[in-house]
Amino acid sequence: MKQNLILIFLLTLFFTGCTKEETQQMDFKNDLTISITPYNEFYEKLEDKSGFKISLSETLSAITDTSGSYTFKGLSMGTYKLTISKDGYGSIINQDFIYYGISPASCSYYMMQLSSVQIKTLNLSMNEDTLIVSGTISHKYPVSNSFTYPTYWPYLVAYFNSSSDVSNLNYINYQRFYSNEDNDTLFYQKIYTNYHTYNPGDTIYTVIYGQNHQYYYNTDLELNKFYDPCLGTPSEVKSYVVPQY
Repeated sequence: MKQNLILIFLLTLFFTGCTKEETQQMDFKNDLTISITPYNEFYEKLEDKSGFKISLSETLSAITDTSGSYTFKGLSMGTYKLTISKDGYGSIINQDFIYYGISPASCSYYMMQLSSVQIKTLNLSMNEDTLIVSGTISHKYPVSNSFTYPTYWPYLVAYFNSSSDVSNLNYINYQRFYSNEDNDTLFYQKIYTNYHTYNPGDTIYTVIYGQNHQYYYNTDLELNKFYDPCLGTPSEVKSYVVPQY
């Protein structure tokens, strides 16, 4: 027992005596492989895996080849800002990517093409206490009359705010919906959530985007907002003044 106490005492003296530089020498380094699988807006896998830019913070970056992967050799343990991007695709941004470096590691990500849905016209109205968005869209979806999976109709998402600079990153609330209409025809959607958010006399601003069939969300830690990186071209911003009842 006495010998054990002496050993613990000596080990304590050793570790407390380590300098900052000696502690840093204990950092792990290893290989990290990042792989990409691309999909189109209908969630169909694509063959071309090249040309995706992978960045770790502001110091390391690489472009994938036809295999869709890249290995960062001897990467130091630490926290990085991981960004994966390519024109025509929604970007992946992980502002708190942790790499431990204890052993070789691999990560896989799927990249989705941006929605090609175009909102040609947009109207905003109200029926009693229900806000209504309507308009005309163009899309490439083969509209299905069936409610069984897969459901091929264009998805839309409407963002609302009390300011005119409303967007997918600047909103108070949003609602996702679909339009099972043929190309260049009207969509019509009731928005029930706004009755509890806006008061009579308030001006509501909205913008609508086409949304990828297999949508997913990233989190912007700086803005503390969820956002979808695969949205299409936004509509024009429309406003509506909530009437007095």
